[in-house]
Amino acid sequence: MRKTWIQLGGLALLVVAAACGAQEKARNPNYDYHDPGYGPIKWPLRSQHLLAGHYSGLLQIEVERTECASARAELWLEAAVGDQKSHRYTLKYTCLSVQDPKHHRETVTLRSTWWVDEIAGSCLILEAEPDPRFSYPSPLYGFRIDETDNPKLGVARLLSQDGANCQSGGGPEYHDKILKHVH
Repeated sequence: MRKTWIQLGGLALLVVAAACGAQEKARNPNYDYHDPGYGPIKWPLRSQHLLAGHYSGLLQIEVERTECASARAELWLEAAVGDQKSHRYTLKYTCLSVQDPKHHRETVTLRSTWWVDEIAGSCLILEAEPDPRFSYPSPLYGFRIDETDNPKLGVARLLSQDGANCQSGGGPEYHDKILKHVH
């Protein structure tokens, strides 16, 4: 009789552990799920490697060169499947403003890491280059990942600039600041 109770207790423990594991999987940001507070995760970690590639277009420059409001930009994203640490970018831009004394003469190159924020929709965030004065990098540029259902565009063919962390509300200064996937 005692052996039966021990076996039943072990079985119950196994069922509880399995249920907890299933619930943990449901909360894991690497899985698609719908949370009433945030909505569905459209770019889970396991899919973010699909964003890798070369993008080209216009960029609103805000931090490095305030006299350069608009620039021609090239962005390269790198990412391995399911590996956040592999997310690296190279951003090169040349100012288009005649108010900039270095107009069309200097190409600025930035390199650091990127990630996707899903709290307010799918936002690809380029982090600033590491600075030893700060403990963690801050957002430098934020791009809304194209989420239209147009099959001609394919998956993530457009990145629309939206401030540093996609909280500008799509201000008018960003309407033409779009990077298109080149290849």
